[in-house]
Amino acid sequence: MNRCTKAILYKDNLKYNLEQIKKYINPDVKICVAVKADGYGHNAILTSQIAEEIGINYLAVATVDEAIELRNAGIKANILLLSVCTPFEMSDLFEYKITPLVFSNEYINLLIKAADIYCENQQINKRFDVYLAVDTGMGRIGCYPQEAGTQAEMIEKSNHLHLAGMCTHFAVADSLKDDNQKRAV
Repeated sequence: MNRCTKAILYKDNLKYNLEQIKKYINPDVKICVAVKADGYGHNAILTSQIAEEIGINYLAVATVDEAIELRNAGIKANILLLSVCTPFEMSDLFEYKITPLVFSNEYINLLIKAADIYCENQQINKRFDVYLAVDTGMGRIGCYPQEAGTQAEMIEKSNHLHLAGMCTHFAVADSLKDDNQKRAV
């Protein structure tokens, strides 16, 4: 099926835009560029190469397969997995240095067990970074704010996981009105 519309990625423009963003923020602030779904159709590998070239800290993907594709293309930057992976994919998180989002006791426990097994099989003693996702009102992914402390403790008490940070999604993604911001949990 042919479509009348298409998106064209201009490498120089993307590089320029990312460099401009970096100029306006504190050098200590980390930037994550979403490249899921093949960079929203803009070529995930090319976008990742450009982002990595100018020092972007993280790339975000939706699936483990997307992350592995980036690693196989030579991408070294941190890769953040935005969705849940299956228990069968968990060893790939550690093997390919993919940082998952965690948000439930059950998922954290599965990941703790998988990290323990991976480290035992590889005969290594390592801690793998995870990010705790907190739902502040969007309702897509994340634990409730009142659960965050308990889940952070679970992660830090584990032998092979490390809480690298926390993240959230804007409570309202499509409005600038202040009254909508008050809907956050």
